[in-house]
Amino acid sequence: RGNCRIQVMRSDGSFLVSINPPGVNLSNICGVALDVQGNIHIVKQYNNSGWINTFTPGGAYLSRHEIVIEPSAIGIDVEGHAFVCDEETMSLQVFNSSRDECSTAVKNLEIPRGIALDKDALYTVSYRGGGGYLQKYSLQQALTVDPSRWPPTALTM
Repeated sequence: RGNCRIQVMRSDGSFLVSINPPGVNLSNICGVALDVQGNIHIVKQYNNSGWINTFTPGGAYLSRHEIVIEPSAIGIDVEGHAFVCDEETMSLQVFNSSRDECSTAVKNLEIPRGIALDKDALYTVSYRGGGGYLQKYSLQQALTVDPSRWPPTALTM
């Protein structure tokens, strides 16, 4: 509990920087992602809500945005969209780069635990009935939210 910080390591495993800014509570972190500039984005749960905090690669505090979901993981695409798994609604939420707009990209994820992105696809990891499963979605499909298409079709892996 008293060791609430982020430690950044080099690719060889050696220590680079510790992030523990004064006045920023880093307890209950449940996800971390890097953007193309190397900024560090974390999601944390707090009192049935969540936060996205952003830091520079050197550890300087950039921003904090309250999100009214219970986050469990985060991924950032090349345009800065934040994809956040939501345990409460069992869905994947997409926030625009300024974090002031949100839409639901994927519903019915059961218990979402992780997310990863590449240039064309996003991958979710969920927990179901004693085991986990991985699904792959088109990144473009996730960004083009159409309520008549629930849930988006998972791609064959």
